Amino acid sequence: MPLGFGTLGPALPMAIGAQIAATRATRRVSGRDGGLLFTVAELATAAALGLPIAIVLWHNRGYGEIRDSMDRAGVPHLGTDASAHDFQAVARGFGCDGVRVSTIEQVAAALGDAFGAAARR
Repeated sequence: MPLGFGTLGPALPMAIGAQIAATRATRRVSGRDGGLLFTVAELATAAALGLPIAIVLWHNRGYGEIRDSMDRAGVPHLGTDASAHDFQAVARGFGCDGVRVSTIEQVAAALGDAFGAAARR
């Protein structure tokens, strides 16, 4: 498992590799918005290959892990507030579906829909 700031954003490429290697349908849950932005272009690969990958994205408006570390160290935030403002549009731009949810019940329903669609591929 990657750790530290030098490994931001590995979840999507790792999910792609795991899905390609899998001999059965698999499920992935990953992501924070800042980390996803490091490798978001890999979404084009997943879409082009028709891979059934679901991404759950915690939209904390940037690099939350780095912000938290800066808080623990008592240093001011610098360069940690970067994010896309509409990840649903980003997903659609790569030919994928994207939904926004705000409750646990909506998360469960959206994951069920995503995994159901993935199983039909």
